[in-house]
Amino acid sequence: MAQSKILIDLIEVEIPPSNLLLMGPPGSGKTIFSENMVCEALLSDTKCLYITLDRPPNEVRRSLSALGVDTKELETAERFVLFDGYTWISGRSTEQYNVNNLTNLSELIFRISDAATVLGEGMVLVMDSVSTLLTYNNEGSILKFLQVIMARVKEWHGVGLHVVEHGVHSEAFYNSLRFMVDGVLEMKMYEIGGELRRFFRVHTFKMGAHNTRWVPFNIGQRREFVLGKGFSFDDFTQMKDRMTIDLDGTLSIQGTRFCLERASTFAGLTKALTKIMGKSEAQNVLYEVGKQIGEKVTKSFVAENLGYTAKSLLDVCLKDIQARGWGNLVISEFNEETGFVRVKYYNPLVGTAFLGQDSPADSIVAGMIFGIVNCISGKNHEIDEIRCVADGNPYCEFVSKS
Repeated sequence: MAQSKILIDLIEVEIPPSNLLLMGPPGSGKTIFSENMVCEALLSDTKCLYITLDRPPNEVRRSLSALGVDTKELETAERFVLFDGYTWISGRSTEQYNVNNLTNLSELIFRISDAATVLGEGMVLVMDSVSTLLTYNNEGSILKFLQVIMARVKEWHGVGLHVVEHGVHSEAFYNSLRFMVDGVLEMKMYEIGGELRRFFRVHTFKMGAHNTRWVPFNIGQRREFVLGKGFSFDDFTQMKDRMTIDLDGTLSIQGTRFCLERASTFAGLTKALTKIMGKSEAQNVLYEVGKQIGEKVTKSFVAENLGYTAKSLLDVCLKDIQARGWGNLVISEFNEETGFVRVKYYNPLVGTAFLGQDSPADSIVAGMIFGIVNCISGKNHEIDEIRCVADGNPYCEFVSKS
């Protein structure tokens, strides 16, 4: 199979004869990815066998047609075969290639092989989904069945995409599948800022170079799979360059907006970002966000030209942050000449949400303090959180690094 266009940013080589596992929770977009992969292959003159176990054949045809593939013409030319493993539940299939039930796995292997023979070598085979087979068979039987199918895919010099629901089978089953295949593709989804966001990654690919980062994707009106370009979480420099803070306190990352400066919904968003990005990188990004918030708050008070002293300006800025719902920030020490500052933080929003952790959690507030102090004193000292309620302290405490 030629280099996949929808995976070109993640898998850097042509995909050789291999078997890939596509895992994700229900509703994450696995079927849509499978349809797009089939369409891409067909449009590049690669033959395809689509084994539908979850949907009626004509529904699959309509989806492929919406993506620009004339399945009728391709089926007539024996370049595309739609194998019906669904209709037997409610009646007799009219498809040329079908199965009467899913409990006889030996017969299913025979019928799939019969359909594949029509196409010949070099095909793409999609099975959507393996999880349906587990409704009628035990895990051990399905693993043996897949061993045979995967071996035949390699014999046919093809690429197999085997779809499985994540979170509904045993971990031992998933581990066995990971061991059997040549590559694992994963999907997940989160609600971030009131919006459902889907993410995709190549977890492993034994056949060549690949990128393992989580990348967002969208589903278009025609069910097209659109992989994100750069809104990834493994490259802090790229993420930082794509962040802006609007005057209304809204964080924008690659055009996606999150209300951050008002703190009421921030703790949940912090947890979601931590899951997606990993704790260390999430805190780096949020520290940078905090810097921008602190700078904007300070500049807004400077613009009022009310004759604040350096310490009174620091105090009014911290009170402004407090008024936005972040908690009580109190100056313990401040040296205008050196830029040294020590701030105690009571009733912290984020740290309280992360109770029980053994490391600081309020990186965005540390960034805010940096932004404020840097604007006031011109000193570029980073801010370190030396105490945090997340690890059992009664308050958080921030100090300038020397």
